[in-house]
Amino acid sequence: ITATARVRSGIPYVSVNYAYATGVKASSAYGTATVANDGSIAAIASGEGAIVGARGIQASGTYVSVTNAEGASIDATGEVDVFGGGFATGIEANGIYGVAVVNDGDIDVYGHAHAYGTHYGAGRAVGIYAAAGYFGNVSVVNTGDISAVALGEDSVSWAQGGAGATGVEAYAKYDATIVNAGDIAAVAQAQFGIASSYGAIVHGKYSSSIANEAGSHILSEATVGSSD
Repeated sequence: ITATARVRSGIPYVSVNYAYATGVKASSAYGTATVANDGSIAAIASGEGAIVGARGIQASGTYVSVTNAEGASIDATGEVDVFGGGFATGIEANGIYGVAVVNDGDIDVYGHAHAYGTHYGAGRAVGIYAAAGYFGNVSVVNTGDISAVALGEDSVSWAQGGAGATGVEAYAKYDATIVNAGDIAAVAQAQFGIASSYGAIVHGKYSSSIANEAGSHILSEATVGSSD
């Protein structure tokens, strides 16, 4: 499954163009939204001067279950060529009472943007975002490989650009759990501005738990530097 969206530049100071691509979307207003990927999913959103966003899988419901099987892949790329925002997420899962995400395969996410003149350029990449912020619990289990890379280039001031990368984020009203038995890498690089990265984030009102199993790896790297 491949979804692509591309847009040209908007008019500076007048209009902004947008492009959004989603590989698979599943929603259920009153029941369970389930996505099981045993193949390959790719979402590519791009533009010249624009704000673009790519999601490999987007799922929402009362309960949400997302599985990326061993040997399966999810790729999400958000990239702008001239200026704007390049944002991408591999799996985005939002539930009311509960969310469960299992990744046994590969997730590669890339967000890349340029700044131009006085126009900003910001890149954002998230491997897995899972949230049940109203009533529920969240569980994310990773035995595969997750890579989230964000780049922001060509900015000339600290407020004009930046980059942010997150491998896995779990947010729950009640209990939030992340178990990693694979590899997670989050890398953010900005030429100027603010760069931040998180390998794994877990936030639960009543309990938060991250387990990084023996032999597994979580990498978080953020760098920023102005050109000469």
